[in-house]
Amino acid sequence: MEGEPFVSNAFGDQYLFSLNRDDFSERPCAEVYAARFGHALLKPGTFYLFIGTDAGVLPAYLAAQDLPKGSRYCFIETPEILERLRQRGLVEGFHYFDTDSLADAIERMVSDGVIYYMADHAFVLENSLAAQHDFIDRYGVIGAEFSQRLEAYLKFNMGNVVVDLHRSNGIRNSQESPLHGECLREVLPGATAV
Repeated sequence: MEGEPFVSNAFGDQYLFSLNRDDFSERPCAEVYAARFGHALLKPGTFYLFIGTDAGVLPAYLAAQDLPKGSRYCFIETPEILERLRQRGLVEGFHYFDTDSLADAIERMVSDGVIYYMADHAFVLENSLAAQHDFIDRYGVIGAEFSQRLEAYLKFNMGNVVVDLHRSNGIRNSQESPLHGECLREVLPGATAV
């Protein structure tokens, strides 16, 4: 793959043949992704994590869309491919991580609020087309390893998030709940918030 030239299709999409083979040879990437994902990648308030970038085609496709408010997009890619993409210029507005720094990826995702997205069932782990085909063996390992690390992190930290969400929901709903209102009234004597 090192030194492999990017190929172009008749529609101007450039990709690495070893990753995507004929995925984009007969149709533009927009049609290919629309057929595969439909509108599933454009849900508001969703955290998307992709295994692979299709040699940069997937981030370029997403950047051309009207991305929904509150959604985040991250990509995990092999170091070799990510370096090639950096040399060409990464599509801005997304986070990219290589497979050698999965711990850094988790830390960055946590700082972006991934735990809250997960608590709201708005986290999507999706394979790029190249990862689905697995023409290079590493993609299957990447997805499994990252899922294990993220699950371990969540088991350790999710309890705190649930408690925080419960507290904030209780405060938000205090006007509708006499029980919460009474509890806060006792805690904050003389306050006018309740």
